[in-house]
Amino acid sequence: MARLTAWKALADDRQFESLFHRILDASGVIRRELFAGAGERRLTNYLHIFDRLLEETAAGRRGLRDLITQLAGFIHKHKPDPEDGNIQRRESDRDAVQIMTMHKAKGLEAEVVFLYGGFTGFRGGFRRVRPFTEGGERVVTFGRPRRAALEAKLKTEQAQEDQRLLYVALTRAKSRLYLPYFGGLPEGDEEMEGPSGNPEPAVWDKLRGGYRHINRRLRALVEDPVFRDERRVLFAGERVPCPPDEDADGDGEGAAALARRQALALWQPRLDAAALAAAEAPATPAPTTDGSPALPGGAQSGIFLHAVLEAIPLESLADRPTLADWLAMPAVQTVFARAMSRFDRQPEHLADAARLVFAALTTPVALSPTVTLPGIATAEKILREVEFLYPVAPGNAAADAQGFVKGFIDFVIEADGRTWLGDWKSDHLPVWDAAHVGAHVQANYDIQARLYAIALVKMLGVADAADYEARFGGMLFVFLRGLPEGVFVWRPTFAEVTRWRDELATTVGARGEEPLS
Repeated sequence: MARLTAWKALADDRQFESLFHRILDASGVIRRELFAGAGERRLTNYLHIFDRLLEETAAGRRGLRDLITQLAGFIHKHKPDPEDGNIQRRESDRDAVQIMTMHKAKGLEAEVVFLYGGFTGFRGGFRRVRPFTEGGERVVTFGRPRRAALEAKLKTEQAQEDQRLLYVALTRAKSRLYLPYFGGLPEGDEEMEGPSGNPEPAVWDKLRGGYRHINRRLRALVEDPVFRDERRVLFAGERVPCPPDEDADGDGEGAAALARRQALALWQPRLDAAALAAAEAPATPAPTTDGSPALPGGAQSGIFLHAVLEAIPLESLADRPTLADWLAMPAVQTVFARAMSRFDRQPEHLADAARLVFAALTTPVALSPTVTLPGIATAEKILREVEFLYPVAPGNAAADAQGFVKGFIDFVIEADGRTWLGDWKSDHLPVWDAAHVGAHVQANYDIQARLYAIALVKMLGVADAADYEARFGGMLFVFLRGLPEGVFVWRPTFAEVTRWRDELATTVGARGEEPLS
């Protein structure tokens, strides 16, 4: 009753953004849809409906009764969505390339997505009408603000809106996402104007639009050696030259356009090319025991192995077949054939890839000194590619969230009455003893481990230390090329996970206009 009363108070004050956020968090709908396996589709529908209702509140002074009427219209299809004619967006089955705005992409997914735009900001700068939130209400301003505090608030809200929209765009890709990267291109003021109200020519050599938030994060990944392994697994770079632009009219406009495009086409990082190539070169894989060619290292092989591990039918291992018998099964052959074609792996590497995947699922794993799991595939329950989304906030104060953390856990299992999360790794290490593997994980995957541990605790709804001890098993980092030794088991304490959660909220909150999203 207290929760309903608090929601009613927010509705009466027309603080609908806070209301919707609390409903989604307190009701557990996000956690339920992500963990129960219903998937992205239903969750996207929920979020889109709340977005539409929030748009209605921004369009006028709408009260709770108005929103109830609006929602009833959506349910009974009396009031179609103005963009698409249906409040529930659906993926298109057409094979044609589709070009759309980021707003129109809400609720849609595609195997491959190219993101482009948001480089130069809005034309008109401070001349345009701009809405912002003050005292829980939406108000508008026109022209350049006279108060520095208001100008800062407008920029902060614009940065937050840019990042919300970019989050939508980034999460549309199911398999591969292409992002432009501008290296060390400096950032400019989005609102910079010349005397005539048009951008000065000098600002074209700066990244001024909302995309600068993504470019800033990509630059951190490229330049920080801590993220070398993450870059190798997650990203593959390509330098894109800027083609000449013909000046058909001979009036100099073509040259000006070329200058602007070249300024915005700094795709490669401003690092020494030889040093960058050496840092990103895949390690040489160890020779196989049977003399067959080893699966090459590099990002594509890592993604290929992850795809196979996600799709392989676990029932194929139920009768504990030999490797040869397992690989001869039609269902297993189909998974490997599709993945090898998709990720351009060579037939001679099939034997080694099959050995790695088979070992990953069947190698005994010591969960504790007294409990050994005969193999990941034998777990009581197992979920693969588990998506999570949780607010960044101190304690459990979701209403004070600075942003959200979203990701995918390779697998979650139940064993010995507890829940464990696991991550497949395709790294090459010189040796595979416990000390070296543990040091490698803590040096390279500490942040990932913290974020994943927080996610699992939230998904399980762990309330206190006793609950944690009873239900949280730990984290398994399974190094495919180092089995059977290459398994690192990490079980942080409840106090550590709580501290990580609060440190994350403090760190993100201190960044001001750059909430994690």
